[in-house]
Amino acid sequence: MLSRKMKIKITLGMFIITTFILTSFSASAISFLTYKGINSNNSFEFQDVKRAISDPSQAYFVNYVYNPIISGKNLYAPAPIKVGATWFNFVGGWKVESDTNDEVYLSTTTDDSLVANWSALTKVVPHGYYIHANDPSVLIKSNVWYMALTTTRPDTTDWVSIITSTNGTSWPALSDTSKEITISGATVNCCARPSILWNATYSRWELYFDGKINGSANNEQYVAYCTDATPKNFVFQAKIGDMVDADIKFVNNQYIVAYRHLGETWPEQIRSAVSSDGINFTNEKIMLSPDPLNAYDDWGVTNGGWAIDGNVIKGFFFGGTDSTSFTTHKIGVALPQSGVMLRSNGSVYHSWRQALSPNNQRVYTGTYTSIDNAEAYDFPGGPALFNQAVTAFKGDVFSINSTGFANSTRTSAWASSQIANMPAGYSIDSNNGTMYSSVAHATQANVEWLAVDMGTSKSVKRLKVTPRGDAFSFPVDFKLQYSPDGLVWYDIPSQNYVGFTSPSTERIFAFDSAINARCLRIYATKLGGDGSGNYYMQIVEMNPQE
Repeated sequence: MLSRKMKIKITLGMFIITTFILTSFSASAISFLTYKGINSNNSFEFQDVKRAISDPSQAYFVNYVYNPIISGKNLYAPAPIKVGATWFNFVGGWKVESDTNDEVYLSTTTDDSLVANWSALTKVVPHGYYIHANDPSVLIKSNVWYMALTTTRPDTTDWVSIITSTNGTSWPALSDTSKEITISGATVNCCARPSILWNATYSRWELYFDGKINGSANNEQYVAYCTDATPKNFVFQAKIGDMVDADIKFVNNQYIVAYRHLGETWPEQIRSAVSSDGINFTNEKIMLSPDPLNAYDDWGVTNGGWAIDGNVIKGFFFGGTDSTSFTTHKIGVALPQSGVMLRSNGSVYHSWRQALSPNNQRVYTGTYTSIDNAEAYDFPGGPALFNQAVTAFKGDVFSINSTGFANSTRTSAWASSQIANMPAGYSIDSNNGTMYSSVAHATQANVEWLAVDMGTSKSVKRLKVTPRGDAFSFPVDFKLQYSPDGLVWYDIPSQNYVGFTSPSTERIFAFDSAINARCLRIYATKLGGDGSGNYYMQIVEMNPQE
């Protein structure tokens, strides 16, 4: 644990407040800053960084800390689509080492965060007649599922095929070339990596693809249209830019594209651009790069897929690889967030960030144990949401808003252990929708503790504790302790409990007499179970009362 002397200093009154107006798609301003040690990563954590956007240029896309979220031998080209409460994610590649042909797999989740509970991969489109089947693009029209995908012929020529399904899980076999499309109006030597759209305004299918046109030696990005009821016979229209490996969607009355720039070499990055007509794309930006804090995608991010819910971009999936052979891709996700930048010693900037959840972000500070300035931005190159001078040490918990630090009788919280997305700070955030949790244990007999700091010494008469509503994971054997400095701890008389029955509602522990203390803690030696064979110490709120 860090020295307590490095956990209690918060300097007030040093604010440079920037007035800001958020767009209709903007999330709330950042409100909490707390240190969270995950895998010994030296970082500060921010809450309330979630961005609801329809334009990719209006947010930072931040790599999820626990990428990859879907693993196989070599998987990439994800195509997520939401149906009801379920996300279907179609991915192409190899599932296991023994595979020698690309095929299309499906993983699903009902977790709207996009980062958890993805099901095991199920093969839904075998390669069949072809060498490979990959690069799926999926949409639903009139209750019919359409999948455009790359099918590699036995002569190694890539060609786009389109297949249909009634439920998204059962697709026809690729037993011959009958599902291949045609493209007239140009000599097309090859077409692959499709994005298929339905344009209701013009009543036409739109197919974007990598191809070789009129004898070209290189793949470039093109678009073709089809006005038939079934997307089979397309007419070539135009080249749309120096793009490959693109995913194109129509969102909030504009086209958005995520792509790799033609000719770009290692490290592969993903760019974004927008268009009003689907042909001329502008506002090009580098959207996603390899995560410097996670080695799995060091050699590049590529072949991405937008996760769209209505007119909101919920996230972006991609293939990341740590191999120069580019045969170890796994599926990762990046989430749209505000970007937080910290500064130490006046001139040392910290901008390496990772998403802990859609609404949480950590910023790596390396060996620096304090920050003296925090800045936040909605999107690269945008105006500051806030730029505040703060003095904070790792372990501090405080609020940042347009008027300064929020008043609180609890200035800090820390614990013997904590897990991702459930830090000690959640026990003092006045929010019953969040919860602190220790790490999991296989047996009850383990020591865990949770402490809070009131900032100054106070006369305390009771401790109010809010447990989980289902009465799981509350300490069984524990005692309450107090401290004048967070370093030396003393037992509170008559506050030693053995075989304690887990409560389901808040419990107030009243002391025999008032004690003078700055810090209080629950010190547990026997933990409560979660009903699934795991044992934790989990607390929703812990509030000392005078």
